[in-house]
Amino acid sequence: HNFESDYERIEHKTRLVHRACIELDRSDDLKRLLEIVLAIGNYVNGGTPRGAAWGFKLDALAKLDTIKDNTNKHTLMDFIFALLEENYPELTDFELPACRLAVEVSLADTMTELNQLASSVRSIKSQLEQPLINKKDRFHKVMVGFEVKASKYVSELQTQFEKVRGEFLRLAKQFAESGAAVEPENFFSKFVKFEIALQHSRRQVADKLEREARARRLADQRQRMKTLKRLKELEAAGADEGVFAQFAKANAGNAQDIVQGFLQRHRANPSLSRKSLASSKSGGGGGDTLKKKKKKKKDVKIVTVVGPDGQIIEKRLKRKKKKKAASSVPNARDYDIA
Repeated sequence: HNFESDYERIEHKTRLVHRACIELDRSDDLKRLLEIVLAIGNYVNGGTPRGAAWGFKLDALAKLDTIKDNTNKHTLMDFIFALLEENYPELTDFELPACRLAVEVSLADTMTELNQLASSVRSIKSQLEQPLINKKDRFHKVMVGFEVKASKYVSELQTQFEKVRGEFLRLAKQFAESGAAVEPENFFSKFVKFEIALQHSRRQVADKLEREARARRLADQRQRMKTLKRLKELEAAGADEGVFAQFAKANAGNAQDIVQGFLQRHRANPSLSRKSLASSKSGGGGGDTLKKKKKKKKDVKIVTVVGPDGQIIEKRLKRKKKKKAASSVPNARDYDIA
């Protein structure tokens, strides 16, 4: 050990506790979170002697992730995070970086180190006050200047340490924590554990959302493959081979994307005109139409098309009247949607 390294280590520990005290004292988010925890605790304990409380011990924060629901899958902290995400999303990113660093500090050990440092400086001063035996000894000449500076630094550090120690004890008292056993390592750790439990619930929610999204993607993929399989079966059975071949080429994205791709390709094909689609939608009504359909029942063909959600829909198509003799092989251009 040497004076500079010991001094810097003690000053660093003192500074960590000071920053953690400021962080807790000025954190509005922490105050709001504690209010929410108190309200939930009073609701859960409603109708019991533990309900309608004005406050709670900090030890209760460490139990929030151990209290589970009837399913034994979710904790009270999970419920608190869900409540925050829905009503107070700005609190879901709550963090205490300074407190995380201060949990490693023990004021009792730091005070012991500071006292030892002050004792070593006093020892040097005591040796310098002894009469010189050898005037050529350079120890006295060199250490006089060091002792003056070291005594000043130690005195300032002691003042700083006592000030920070007072700040810490006052802050701990505000949270109903007092006594000789109160140390930064156990006081700040209660808040840090609460922060870690909250972040754990946040990760669990994020993982759940990712699993649900993955399940939706897999379900959509299965639906797409099922639709394509059905189309291939229809093609093999001789159903409008050209249309379903175009549909198969549009196989990209989810089921709705497949349908949209198919429709874009099919619109580019003049085989189905907008006029024929419009006329089929407007259609003629009445009993005469029904009679005509009965008479020309043999001229009506049932074909399968793809609906807007990728489902298979059967449509009745009616043969157009031809001015010229047609081939004996039916063609898609010869039909309007009935």
